[in-house]
Amino acid sequence: MTKQEAFDLIFLRFARDVAQLSTCKRAKVGAVLVTGDQIVSYGYNGAPRGEPHCIDPCQCVHAEANALIKSISLNMTLYSTTVPCLRCAQLIVNSNIQRVLAVHAYRCGDGLDLLKRADIPVDLVGNVGMLGDALEIER
Repeated sequence: MTKQEAFDLIFLRFARDVAQLSTCKRAKVGAVLVTGDQIVSYGYNGAPRGEPHCIDPCQCVHAEANALIKSISLNMTLYSTTVPCLRCAQLIVNSNIQRVLAVHAYRCGDGLDLLKRADIPVDLVGNVGMLGDALEIER
């Protein structure tokens, strides 16, 4: 067995073990992000942080997405032309994004509701920029 094959086996076993942390009743999935022989991050599938588990419709954030999200270690602000949809809000809740600034509301308020429940401030600035200049954004 080569050194790479040995690492592959170790990291796949770790992903299998991480999957046991999943709160999903349908499937337990684990994922590990690695660079070289160093673990960067890991994740498992489950509800967005602070949300109930296994409700209908499913709100599960996938293991791979959680591993990617956890690899971002800075406290960040998200600037968007539109308030995030529910799927994007789920990812934001599990990330280190501390604040969302948006120009327009989204057609459905589920994402905004989730961000509010997670205590992530969402500032809707409308068509006027913070410096008073008009934001011309195609919709």
